[in-house]
Amino acid sequence: MKQVIYVCLLMMTCFVSAASAAETRVALVIGNGAYRNAPTLRNPAADATAVATALRRLHFNVVLGTDLDQQAMISKLRIFRQASENAEIAIIYYSGHGIQVAGENWLLPVSAKLESDRDLQYEAVRVDSVLEETMGAKNLRVFVIDACRDNPFKQSLARSMGATRSAAIGRGLARSEPKIRGTLIAYATKADDVASDGIGNNSPFTSAFLKHVETPGVDVRLVFGKIRDSVMAETAGAQEPAIYASLGGDPIYLNPAVTQGAPSTADSTSTEIVFWNSIKDENNPGSFLEYKRQYPSGRFIGLADIKLKQLAEKSSSTPSKSADGTIMGQVSSYSPDGWPVIGGKVVRLYGVQSFPIKNIEFFKWFSTNFSTIVCQPRPGDSYRCLNQDNIDLSQAILLNGGSRATKDAITEYREIENRAKKEKRGIWKG
Repeated sequence: MKQVIYVCLLMMTCFVSAASAAETRVALVIGNGAYRNAPTLRNPAADATAVATALRRLHFNVVLGTDLDQQAMISKLRIFRQASENAEIAIIYYSGHGIQVAGENWLLPVSAKLESDRDLQYEAVRVDSVLEETMGAKNLRVFVIDACRDNPFKQSLARSMGATRSAAIGRGLARSEPKIRGTLIAYATKADDVASDGIGNNSPFTSAFLKHVETPGVDVRLVFGKIRDSVMAETAGAQEPAIYASLGGDPIYLNPAVTQGAPSTADSTSTEIVFWNSIKDENNPGSFLEYKRQYPSGRFIGLADIKLKQLAEKSSSTPSKSADGTIMGQVSSYSPDGWPVIGGKVVRLYGVQSFPIKNIEFFKWFSTNFSTIVCQPRPGDSYRCLNQDNIDLSQAILLNGGSRATKDAITEYREIENRAKKEKRGIWKG
């Protein structure tokens, strides 16, 4: 049990992030990889996390989301729109599936099914609508899309559209020209082409972005030029990023040569209030967990805990799943093979191969010390479960050496498994 407590403290430390960021620099970063009705993508969650970290070092206030359904994506966009109003620079970075149909581009939430082209407006997010959310920024708007993978729904869309209309299903994304001065749009590869998800921790495009975005004293146009060159070198010319821009003659720096001053407390407080006001009336526990992750010492922490407790009590009295499949409540019992039961549902942890009976003690400890566990659906009837302090239970099990990672586990889980191996924890002791 001491080992479990050590892991919990470690995971709490890992999930705490600084919430302060400059008022005039705002970013929305989304990575969608754990698709429920399509093959998963390995890198988007890791891409988003790494990009968010880099932008925070550049004094951006970052709204981060990974593996979001459509409702969650729209919620993040709403938060970003409010935070970016009158900002000097607004950036949106998206990694995941994106498609074009009839010349229009769409980003795909992890919940998308797309059995018909008519489903797009109900299950996907229009790229032009996303770009419009940057329009409140005064100086520079940047939209980066690392989403030009193969269309996973091409066959179902083609069947619904028929032989003639299905010709409108294009490869990759259609060209997108800025509609307002001061805008830069970057694709991971050129229009009507597909990009690689890569074999490393990040996609080739995101790797190049991380390499160059923090270079001091370089104009934003040259930054993306260097990103293009790096991607082409990494892929032996097979992938050429595309840049569409309408910028004036004055240089714009993401990282000025002169070090910027630290952001003020007032700036952070203002953004926190915008965030809280955008979620306070929701009934989605994930929004309140995200608030606690971004603002671990925030002024609304007490209210967030009360809201989570109320939602947990409601879930316990009505154990059916929410509309998006989320299960919330306390562990009530355990299945014969050791998986926890929450709200009457056996919950199989995402990214974990098996759950040895001895690890029931782990959940008993969580149930005693943390009243609420939120489990969000993942492919293959598995769930990603977080406790009220946003600790990922799959990560904790893998870090303890309590089990092996599954083949479809995200890169982050595999890295945690490797750490357990190196430290000879649990099953790796021998």
